[in-house]
Amino acid sequence: MSGEQHRLRFPPTREGFRGASRTLIALLHERALAVDARYDIQLVFDEIAINIVHHGRPRSDVDVCITFHETHVILTFEDDGHPFDPRQHPEPPGPTSVDDASFGGRGIMLVRRLSTHIEYEFTPQSRNLLTLAVPVAKT
Repeated sequence: MSGEQHRLRFPPTREGFRGASRTLIALLHERALAVDARYDIQLVFDEIAINIVHHGRPRSDVDVCITFHETHVILTFEDDGHPFDPRQHPEPPGPTSVDDASFGGRGIMLVRRLSTHIEYEFTPQSRNLLTLAVPVAKT
């Protein structure tokens, strides 16, 4: 499994995202990963991919490289949408009561908590390059 790479390319639409998510689910089920690790990888993928589609507004396909290692999975996203470095995104304040709690707005926070490494670059070619490492075993 170490270093095995897969590439996904999908149009920056909801349907494109759904197809890519289904493909990733199939890839994850082919591996002997714990259910919680598959869930974490899928959650990170979905949060980043849907944010690219909804907020980044890329003009061309989104490219994702998925590399399986013994202890982690590397997800590398590349797109030509608006620049966005998730490391610089502030965490939303926690609700002070149940009435103040809202859905949404916490995806980047989840991604940061589930990833052991996050790298971002806005390339000279005006492309976002985001790399995340997600562990395959809980420590």
